[in-house]
Amino acid sequence: MSKYELLMFVLFGGWVLLSTIERLWPYRARPRRGRWVNLAMGVCNYAVTRVALPVGLGAFAMHWHTGLLHVVPLPMWAKVAAGVLSLDLVMYGLHNLFHRVHFFWRFHRVHHSDRELDASTGFRFHPGQGLIMLGVMVLAVMAFGLPMLSVFVFALIHELVLLTTHANLGPPRWLDALVRMLFVSPRMHWIHHSAVAPRELDHNFGICFSWWDRLFGTYLARSSAGDDFPFGIEDQPNDAASFLQMLLLPVRWWEPAAVRQRDDRGERTGTAQRSP
Repeated sequence: MSKYELLMFVLFGGWVLLSTIERLWPYRARPRRGRWVNLAMGVCNYAVTRVALPVGLGAFAMHWHTGLLHVVPLPMWAKVAAGVLSLDLVMYGLHNLFHRVHFFWRFHRVHHSDRELDASTGFRFHPGQGLIMLGVMVLAVMAFGLPMLSVFVFALIHELVLLTTHANLGPPRWLDALVRMLFVSPRMHWIHHSAVAPRELDHNFGICFSWWDRLFGTYLARSSAGDDFPFGIEDQPNDAASFLQMLLLPVRWWEPAAVRQRDDRGERTGTAQRSP
């Protein structure tokens, strides 16, 4: 099995497995609408974030022989580990920017507008966000001189964590606490999707590993709203209800006043927009 085939197996096989478990033992037994719309958006975004990103970056890394890791004498396993950590740190910072820079948020809110998280939410990303990610990741490969293997290892870990943290499954708290010592856990990421807690948008940006949030002060262990809170964007519940609406959401320049308003630091204001 090639690296590409392994990545696709993890992505689609993992989604089928988690979706089956969700149907049998859902954590939140609520009606789920929009699952197939999420998958349609995933297909649209597929060529950018699931093919061009890991495969194109891997091929680029294979032929790029400049950068930090080409200068520092390290064994291959150390270069791969350093590459995975570097990519995850870059993604953490980029995720932060997708929330704090309003232009980027226009694309990223397509993901956060889902009001019922499940494994399909892991596919709900706008292709515009994928293009931005691709550009940043190319720069990261160039700057760090990442080996091809590190790109694929990161992509595999990313897919596993992405599907698991959005799945409608409630792991025991002891297991969730154990997982989040190293990786982003489901309960940790759910807080990031809360629609009611005002400032939880600014926490738990981690993509794969949880320590970046602890290191940079964006870690939040528990939601102020308790355990059972709604997801989504409260003041725009229907802005991304259909496939076409999701595609057009970033270019809809008219918005409610609560969405347009900024405080002196340039952050979104209002309870609704403080939700991630």
